[in-house]
Amino acid sequence: MTPGPNEPTAEQLQHYLKIIVDDLVKLYEEGIVYSIPGSSQEYLARDGETHRKHCYEWKSLETESAHAEFFSKYGARWTELARLTYFDLVRYTVVDPMHNFLLGIVKTQWYSQWIKTNTLRASTDKKPREVELIHQFLENFESPLWAGRLPLHVGEPAGGSLTADEYKFAMTALWAIIIPVVWETFLGEAHSDFQAAEKRYEKAFEKYKTDLSAWTKAQGKKMRSKTTPTASVDKQPNPPNPPSPRMHEDEPYNFLRLSTCLKIFMGSSVHEENIPRAVELLEEYLLYLTQF
Repeated sequence: MTPGPNEPTAEQLQHYLKIIVDDLVKLYEEGIVYSIPGSSQEYLARDGETHRKHCYEWKSLETESAHAEFFSKYGARWTELARLTYFDLVRYTVVDPMHNFLLGIVKTQWYSQWIKTNTLRASTDKKPREVELIHQFLENFESPLWAGRLPLHVGEPAGGSLTADEYKFAMTALWAIIIPVVWETFLGEAHSDFQAAEKRYEKAFEKYKTDLSAWTKAQGKKMRSKTTPTASVDKQPNPPNPPSPRMHEDEPYNFLRLSTCLKIFMGSSVHEENIPRAVELLEEYLLYLTQF
């Protein structure tokens, strides 16, 4: 997907292809080894023949549960492309920017990180909240028709799911402006809510320790007695879940890393000297997310 409003020329397309080919050459020659910070588990680079072998193994299984277990372990299932002996199932697979960036990273940031977690909350009848501030901004934001627009009820069920074009427009224009304002407006309230939640957690944890001590003593009596304890005595208390901040102070800054990265990668023109900066911003953005 290339930016509008006009279709790029054959020469202009080469700038976009260069970004992709640079990555493909590196992937082909070096591969990738993924590791999770703080974990001893490593995700080694795959090769086409091993993946093809797994495809045939998946096909030989007879039950849905066996298929599901195999896929969970190896990340492979049957594909007719496995019959093409010249086709490398790993090296010939390309993740396109639309699904990787816009419907992948950006959607995860907006929907999974902010909407589902109630970081950005819908308003109540008595109190406007974060999503309402975004809606007010949308009502007054003007942009050319070719740039696109967002549903007025974005962030709520009535707003529906966003398309890749809408995510692109939001990330490179709208949200880059309004998200810092949202944080400036509601960060203090979020901190107060977190402090109150911490106090409730401390009280709940003290009660948990008391209940756990009583349960432990009851279990000791059970071992020394032949009487059958009640169900309430048998059930071990569960510790309360510790609270987490709804908003982090530096989230807007990290969000702007991603916004700037996409602005470079998906601009109307791509300049080679800006690509390292875009890659650096993307890496910094992703590393920040691993902290939470």
